[in-house]
Amino acid sequence: MLSAVTRQMCLQYINAYLQKMGNSDRTRYNKYGRLRGLLTHAGAAALLTDKDKPRYSSEDPVCLEVDELEKFWQVCPNHKRLLYTIFLMCGFRVKELQTLRWVDIDFVKGKILVQPRPEYRFKPKKHHCRSVPVNDGLLAELRSAKTLAKYPLVFHTKKGGRLTHLWEDTNKLFAKAKLPLEKGHPHCFRATFCTTLFRSKEWDLPSIMRVMGHLDSDTTLRYMVPLRDDDLRKRMVEVKFAVATMNVA
Repeated sequence: MLSAVTRQMCLQYINAYLQKMGNSDRTRYNKYGRLRGLLTHAGAAALLTDKDKPRYSSEDPVCLEVDELEKFWQVCPNHKRLLYTIFLMCGFRVKELQTLRWVDIDFVKGKILVQPRPEYRFKPKKHHCRSVPVNDGLLAELRSAKTLAKYPLVFHTKKGGRLTHLWEDTNKLFAKAKLPLEKGHPHCFRATFCTTLFRSKEWDLPSIMRVMGHLDSDTTLRYMVPLRDDDLRKRMVEVKFAVATMNVA
């Protein structure tokens, strides 16, 4: 019962338990926010204070490389492949995918709409609605899956409810694939989506901002950071600097 929850329990969960589970400081900060929101709603806000927030440093986004994705797909169960394919090819945030309905998919125009879904208490971040184009291959998979659909949600529990353990499930799959756990979260697929568009060199910045749902360019440009060291070295080798010739004695 909520009445049995103590401040010590909350702090133990936010700190010792989540650290033991391999959660990053940023992830612990996010889970602190969700827990405090629940406590506030239940009239127990005093159990946690602002001073209890986990501190974290702002880090550059990390993305998945081709070899890492190959290892991931090897351990990803067949019934979860479509879910992670959409994460990778559409760049959705967790809540955008958790509440994705069949009515949000425009099979005629080949796009998925991110729009308010009031029955699931979902509103797009900063109220910014958008549409994400989908290629023919993924659209065909979705069309096939729709023929077996029993519930309004595209991805759901056995009883048709929202999936609630995407972060934990992703982390477990990364551990099984022996991939870096700091990349073991759904948002890394969003970062990979954005970085892949930049690397293709066929997408301009405004277009990438639009499909990502960003309102300012600085947020989108952060996703240009995750480039491999060997890519940077190749570029560096091609640069010609005007330097003095070294005299070898």
